[in-house]
Amino acid sequence: MCKPLLLLVILALLAGCAPIAPPPTPSAVVTIRFAADGLEQSRYQPIIDAFQQQNPDVRVEFVPFANIAGISSASPEAQTSLIVRAADTAAVLSVNQGDVNQGLLRDLAPFIAADPAFAADDFYAGALERDSASGSVALLPAALRVPLLFYNRDRLAQAGAAPPPTWRSSDMLALAERLTSGSPGAIEHYGLLDQNGWAALGVALAAAGVDLQDPNATPRLDTPAARQALERVVGWVRSGTVLIPAVSAGGGLSQAQAEELLRAGQVGPWSSSYGLNPRTATDLNLPFQVGVLAMPTAPNAPFAHAAGGFVMSSGTQHPEAAWRWLSFLSRQYTPPAPDDGVSLLPARRSLAESSGYWGRLDAEASEAVRASLERIATPTVRGYNWQVLAALAPSLNAVVNQNQPLDAALSQAQADYEQRLAANQNAAATAPTQATNQPVALATATPQAAQGVTSIRFTNIGNSDRFKALVDVFNQQNSDVRVNLTDAQTR
Repeated sequence: MCKPLLLLVILALLAGCAPIAPPPTPSAVVTIRFAADGLEQSRYQPIIDAFQQQNPDVRVEFVPFANIAGISSASPEAQTSLIVRAADTAAVLSVNQGDVNQGLLRDLAPFIAADPAFAADDFYAGALERDSASGSVALLPAALRVPLLFYNRDRLAQAGAAPPPTWRSSDMLALAERLTSGSPGAIEHYGLLDQNGWAALGVALAAAGVDLQDPNATPRLDTPAARQALERVVGWVRSGTVLIPAVSAGGGLSQAQAEELLRAGQVGPWSSSYGLNPRTATDLNLPFQVGVLAMPTAPNAPFAHAAGGFVMSSGTQHPEAAWRWLSFLSRQYTPPAPDDGVSLLPARRSLAESSGYWGRLDAEASEAVRASLERIATPTVRGYNWQVLAALAPSLNAVVNQNQPLDAALSQAQADYEQRLAANQNAAATAPTQATNQPVALATATPQAAQGVTSIRFTNIGNSDRFKALVDVFNQQNSDVRVNLTDAQTR
């Protein structure tokens, strides 16, 4: 490309970009990268600004996930590997045992122990341990997902039913049975609304002695115990005790139709994954009140768990600066309020209070959340064997609607489960591994503009890769101006 044409392109790039004068900085400024969802940058930027004001020797460069090469086509298992090679720190939805085993993440436990300002006891009991293995800490949780049940208060009153102060899964199903009315094929009121059948299967498997809270276990699904569990759930579906949209009523109910049943007061209780909650019930002017219950205690029952948090790449060359940023961030960041106003709780007590979380709850909802928080015990990296439920759930439709014999359905479920296990093992075998004593190679951060150099932000709509080379050339040829390329969704 000739120089005049290159100049025209660069001028077009810079048209309309307002210069941002950098503040005076010390001569030695460490730049660390922080990767997160670009749509969240408006929430993070004030925290970044406040941190840099208090720590003038550290610059935090925001990296939207969309700007990380290959991430859009990568599997969820491979995304963490790409993120920690692009940034010193990141906000992620979760970490798994593979991330820890591959040495992708820095152990944060030593930083926590040496930093009194971090205030580890500010987290709800067990929250920090949720993503720990052998005493290490891989994730600083930003929020906790609290599993809850909503219910029609009027319906419970009419049935003369009420959950006991402390209840187990068997109590939940007994309540669902009491709320059910009608006969098979002509159900007037359903009991528990189970989105995909996993809750009912988890309860039945637990009663049959099948533990799902060890993801390394590989229970067989063609056993008498699994047969007993499947047969029990099939009975619940046919009687209307459990409503599974993809199975009940011939298997033709969409989620929208299930929500219509909710709004008509013909089903309940239901999980917080559905859109009907105390807030929306008021907005919709429904003729009944919606209450909130904690999930019952039992093996295989959902428990409060980390819903996003912050990690440090094992490849960072500036662990002290990266920790200062993460420690500050974890004490400042408040997650967006969930639609139901209840099920997403800041992981720190102080942030839950200052954000007004508890003030939004009535006495019943507050009691339900606190009961759920008391059951934070099992580390997330130990996990939950969702593969069993994913393989077994299709058996319900096969038996209920296709009249397939139980044993044949379980044989198919076992074959599906083995395929899932083989696929996971193959992915683990072919994925690039990283020894725990060999840090990942981290991409070089964007250099800090020197003092006296004008910094310009150029915002691109779409794929920023097409402009990166031009921006690099311009920065090399113009020492008094620095262009920083950002994506439009991060504005």
